[in-house]
Amino acid sequence: MEAVFGLLVMIAGVSHGMLTSSCDAREDGCQCYGALGGTVYLQLTDTTVSELTFKKDPTGVTTEILRMRRNKMIIADSIKARSEFFMNNKTFRMDNTERTDSDEYLLETFHSNGSSMATRRLHLFIEGLETSCDAREDGSQCYGALGGTVYLQLMTDATRYDELSFYKDSTGAKTEILKMKKGKRVITYTPIIDRVHFFINNGTFRLNNTRRNDSGEYLLTKYDSEGKSSGTRGLQLFIEAPVSSPQLSSECLSHGEMRVSCSSEGDGPQYSWTLDGQTLSNTDAPPDNKTNTITLKKGLSGDLTCTVRNNINRNTVSRRISHCPGLIYVNCTLSNGTKISEWVITLCVESATVATVTEAPTSKTSTEHSVEISSWAGSGFNVFVYFQLAEVFILLTICLGSYLFYKKKTCPQEQDDGE
Repeated sequence: MEAVFGLLVMIAGVSHGMLTSSCDAREDGCQCYGALGGTVYLQLTDTTVSELTFKKDPTGVTTEILRMRRNKMIIADSIKARSEFFMNNKTFRMDNTERTDSDEYLLETFHSNGSSMATRRLHLFIEGLETSCDAREDGSQCYGALGGTVYLQLMTDATRYDELSFYKDSTGAKTEILKMKKGKRVITYTPIIDRVHFFINNGTFRLNNTRRNDSGEYLLTKYDSEGKSSGTRGLQLFIEAPVSSPQLSSECLSHGEMRVSCSSEGDGPQYSWTLDGQTLSNTDAPPDNKTNTITLKKGLSGDLTCTVRNNINRNTVSRRISHCPGLIYVNCTLSNGTKISEWVITLCVESATVATVTEAPTSKTSTEHSVEISSWAGSGFNVFVYFQLAEVFILLTICLGSYLFYKKKTCPQEQDDGE
């Protein structure tokens, strides 16, 4: 089934040492990502739905995962020990994710009478967050994903050295982590002994389940056969939270402009925008397109894409945007002195002429202004918009009607000259 709209949300954080991710899966065809061994939250549907089934659907062979009927919930035994369904917000949580959890899933919702309401699909990807860094040069800068795994290549072949020592240098206080002598490796810093490994054949140091306090400066010292130092190299390790795939939100401003925000979690996110594959210019979205919030000029539409990146990863999200409705200004003083002045939304599809009438007891003026009203190519109108449109017609009718009545009442009668 072709995805209508894909929304990726991956919120990186640490919960008991594991990455947690979240995905809004309420649209058909969503693609959701979770970290291997972590926790993923899937918001399956709206809170108003009272009956549903959630199935794993590899190549059309479905396996039921969850069933909810009349506020009663059943979770399959195969996943019950590491999952939970929150009935209040219709979110499914999966803990200790495995690679076999990656698959296509099918969600069916039902009306209270049991008839089918909708069927949607989502694809879940479970991935390990791993980074690697060539640290064979002095002063190397390396980055690791928070809660993930980082590989540091310290040398090409450690077997060529009789002895070496790898330690962390925190403000001058050195903590030895690894020692190797005559091909025998020993992890000397016991607090991390269960999450590190050193590969002698290729000189690579692996650090699992990374934490923020793993960031810092590290030193590698090599020794000759006589135990004398033959050189020391340093590297700087930065542990950062990956950026999550962003969420887009938008609002219409006066005169048909649109403000769009791109929200993402993670350390040091950097943003960029494109519209139909083209980088937004300062004219399209002043003052620039490198912030997480932009204002699009009136009349722009197309596929808007927000890209967010940092030193760990890069994610994008796209949405089809349409013209915002335009606004007209109604300014009216009635014969009883009541003033009506406000901006109101209009959804006309072409230019229109709007009469702005100002009325006072001693003067009568009528001015017309040509107001360009932008078209709106949205998928539908909501109740709020209908009320706003009705308000326009009511206000104009009152203003014009009052004006014509007052004019008729105050105009002098023509005199018959008898001819």
